[in-house]
Amino acid sequence: MKRIWILTVSAAVLPVAVLAGGGGLVTSALSQVPAVPQNAQVAYALYSDANGALSKGRGLKDAEATLVKAQQEIQLQMASFQMQMAAGPVSDHDQALVKSIGPFPKAMALHTEIAQATPAIGKVRAAYDTDVAKIDAAQSTEISKLPVCPGEAGEPSEIAVDKVKLKYADQRIALASAYLPRYDQVILNLHQSIAGEAAYADHVHAAWASLQSPMMKSVLLPQGSGVQASALADVAVLLSAVEDVSEPAAQVVANKNKLARDAAKARGC
Repeated sequence: MKRIWILTVSAAVLPVAVLAGGGGLVTSALSQVPAVPQNAQVAYALYSDANGALSKGRGLKDAEATLVKAQQEIQLQMASFQMQMAAGPVSDHDQALVKSIGPFPKAMALHTEIAQATPAIGKVRAAYDTDVAKIDAAQSTEISKLPVCPGEAGEPSEIAVDKVKLKYADQRIALASAYLPRYDQVILNLHQSIAGEAAYADHVHAAWASLQSPMMKSVLLPQGSGVQASALADVAVLLSAVEDVSEPAAQVVANKNKLARDAAKARGC
């Protein structure tokens, strides 16, 4: 009988890549990515506000931590895969599984979609920035027409200035809320495409983890774990896109809140 040389692997370094809470590694990470906020107030809820200075809130931090944990798990698995020579046949069971282990078949189309999403989001952001500039200009014009207080300073009262600023702060919030839905379809389409990749990647890894032959596990490790690594990178792109469109909307709410606090201490003439 012909001998077939294969590799044995320590079972301790072959965990099935899943996170607590159920689901495959990539699917679990994707489930932590929030949708595009419906309005500026919902966007603001994603962040912590320290007197107008925003930082990522618990939800965004958890999403990023889940991604990092998943990426580290894959890296650890690939780095700790220990091999040594042994002999044995490849079973029919493994031969059937091998057919389902390979790269994501729609990878090229997905990466094209990701590449196209960036300028699409940028175009909406540019239009938003233009409209914000119009509000800024209108605010400056109105403040310049306020009556000045008597005296050497020749400036309007703080109360009058803050009243105008609060009025335009509300306009900025309304504008941000109106623009968020314009990002939604691009990011929703991206989410759906990445969801398909995530499910495929987790299925491939599950098939790889079910292989009985250490040799086949060794040979197919780059596909079994690599397809998940690629999918996680795309989940990271999606999360970044959501953060990029949410933060400006959240910031205008934070600015309004800070302005309202400051206005409470404003002085008249």
